[in-house]
Amino acid sequence: GSYCLTTLLCSHDRCVQLAEIRGRLSAGKPCRVVSTSLIEAGVDVDFPIAYREDCGLDSLLQTAGRCNREGNRSAAESFVFRFSIQNGKRSVFSAKQISALHFAARKNPDLASPDAIRDYFSELFQLKGEDSLDKKKILSALANGIDGCMLPFSQVAERFRLIETPTRTVYLPLGAGAALCDRLRHGEVNRSLLRQLGAYSVECYVPLFRALADAGALSLLPDGSSILTDLGQYDEKIGLAPSIRTGEGFFL
Repeated sequence: GSYCLTTLLCSHDRCVQLAEIRGRLSAGKPCRVVSTSLIEAGVDVDFPIAYREDCGLDSLLQTAGRCNREGNRSAAESFVFRFSIQNGKRSVFSAKQISALHFAARKNPDLASPDAIRDYFSELFQLKGEDSLDKKKILSALANGIDGCMLPFSQVAERFRLIETPTRTVYLPLGAGAALCDRLRHGEVNRSLLRQLGAYSVECYVPLFRALADAGALSLLPDGSSILTDLGQYDEKIGLAPSIRTGEGFFL
């Protein structure tokens, strides 16, 4: 009844776990899920209780959306707790979001209220500065053009990255993925193959990718992706590199 959800699991194994989770929840069986922030987006599950470590208010409210999602219980029975780990190391990426959350919480007893959301984002924008809203000057480029070009779509495309942190693809020769990886090793590359391989791949941050490469666990491919050769570095319950994964920056 205990599960771990992370994007260091391939899509196939996440789907297997989510099916089991939904089955246990619908049957009223004990079910405990520890998850990275992936559960905040597009994961349709309904828990009777939720716990979320301090984060941005938007992420907190997304987590709250997984508690009594289907409205089968009363609000009085449905609790969402936020917590901080004593002496825990706070991520530099979320420090300003957490500071803005605490500011909004001091002013508003109901963190889901429009006033709390307004206070949170006002404080966050003040902490981050006006330039943080458009660091790449994309809005001004679309409004005013670039170097005389009034529709600079190609220049904007070069500047824009939805997720700034670079990742590397690791393909997993597990289950049906084994035959697909074999085809890739023999030089076959097409849209259909890559789409099928998507269910048996993991996008990992560069530090983890390097750690796996240094451990001799990867077979590198010409396009910069790789195939996992040490299958002991993947666990179908907790994901990629269970024995290597130390330090910060590996989780997605």
